[in-house]
Amino acid sequence: MAKYSFTMKIFLLSIALILSHIILAAQCPPGDLLIFSSQAQVDDFAISYPNCTEFDGDIVITGGDITNLYGLSALTAIGGNLSFLYNQALSNATGLTNLTAIEGDFIVNENYIMSSLIGLNNLSSIGGDLFIYKNNLLLSVSGLNGVTSIGAAVYIGYNAKVNNVTGLANLSNVEGAFHIEYCPLLGSLSGLENLASVGGDFSLQYLDILPGLEGLEGLATVGGNFEIRTNQMLASLEELYALTSIGGELAIRSNFDLISLDGIDNIDAASISDLEIYGNTSLSTCEVWSICNYLGSPNGNVSVTNNAPGCNSPEEIQDSCVANSVGVHEQANLDNISIYPNPARSDISIETTSDPGKDTKLTISNPGGQQLIAQHLTESKTNISIAKLPSGIYIVQIHSGQQTITRKLLVNK
Repeated sequence: MAKYSFTMKIFLLSIALILSHIILAAQCPPGDLLIFSSQAQVDDFAISYPNCTEFDGDIVITGGDITNLYGLSALTAIGGNLSFLYNQALSNATGLTNLTAIEGDFIVNENYIMSSLIGLNNLSSIGGDLFIYKNNLLLSVSGLNGVTSIGAAVYIGYNAKVNNVTGLANLSNVEGAFHIEYCPLLGSLSGLENLASVGGDFSLQYLDILPGLEGLEGLATVGGNFEIRTNQMLASLEELYALTSIGGELAIRSNFDLISLDGIDNIDAASISDLEIYGNTSLSTCEVWSICNYLGSPNGNVSVTNNAPGCNSPEEIQDSCVANSVGVHEQANLDNISIYPNPARSDISIETTSDPGKDTKLTISNPGGQQLIAQHLTESKTNISIAKLPSGIYIVQIHSGQQTITRKLLVNK
């Protein structure tokens, strides 16, 4: 019996020692802040804490000789912020391939030779801000392709060589603001096609060679101000046709090549607080549905000046609205027709506040004018199948007597 007890004690002690070793090896460093300022510190982390997979605090990577992050490869989650600051030799995020979540902010600030964020391919969520600022050799945000949501704001600014944002191809929702500014070589927003909602302000500013807003075809709601400002070559807003609601000021300012506001037609005028259309020296067509309706019953301050003739004052725009039968009168005659969802996949609904007149007809055409669907509307709500339409942009028109409204529809399958 005594021999059995002794053997059992030895066995239990061995198990305890093994478990203690495992627990100690799995522990992360104490405290809520880790600063890596040399490659040796990064490499030593893998030796000292090989099973540290989730660190609850902030991690700062800043140093003159850090070239890779393989020593941090066990990390799967960071409970605080992850910051790349002032690195002189780090060109990407190689080594962080197992990182899936950052609960706080992700900050990439003034890294001297960083050209991409490759290495973060499994990162799917950022709980705080995405802040990418003054990285002079950064070409793209490649490496963030797995990120689907950002819990606060996106700010991409003062990156002298960023030429695309395709690395954000799966981003669908930003809870806070969304700003891209002072990126002089950014010539396209392609890659943002899945972005559907921004909870705060939205702005595009000082993007010198951006010709259009291709990539924003899916943007439907903005919770704050909406500003397009000082983009010297921006000629069109047409890709904004899915935008139906904002939660603040609409400001279109100092875009010198912009000639028309076509594209912001579908914004609900009631969702606009203040309106500023200023300094767009080529802009002569402002009589789009949203602007005409807003000027018929403004919700706040209005500033319209220093644009081309036809768009130089609220009165000029309203005259064009009346002359072209756009806006309040059209909407009243057609009983506040709503078309949703937009973008759509297989069906759309046409809804009015009362039964439409007996001659009310809907047509859906492709951009070339070929009529694909035609149907009379007899009820206050009508469901229409678009299952046979391939993905693309279509023109929806609703005719009633002498009145016609036109909307753009995105079919995205």
